[in-house]
Amino acid sequence: MARAIRFERVWKRFRLGLTRRRHKRNLRDAVSRDPQRSGLGERTMAKYIWALAGVSFNVDEGEAVGIVGPNGSGKSTTLRLASRVSVPWSGLVRTRGRVGALIELK
Repeated sequence: MARAIRFERVWKRFRLGLTRRRHKRNLRDAVSRDPQRSGLGERTMAKYIWALAGVSFNVDEGEAVGIVGPNGSGKSTTLRLASRVSVPWSGLVRTRGRVGALIELK
């Protein structure tokens, strides 16, 4: 059988701490004429969280796969990558045909 989903050394990270509203406000303040409001002298350290680190697996056509694990283990991120809702930071995600992701929350 042919491969329907292929993950090769997939890494995915998310940046923590900046929301869109806060980002827009910081950009607006940076271009303002008031040097006290600009915040140009402040350096902020970006914080990242790795949702997936070096994940590799294959799913053949016609197979059904369940992803089980504790909170924060990357289950939803894996489904997002397989469904092409998100892109990996590094690695290869290939899909063939239509891929559907179902999620059950308890």
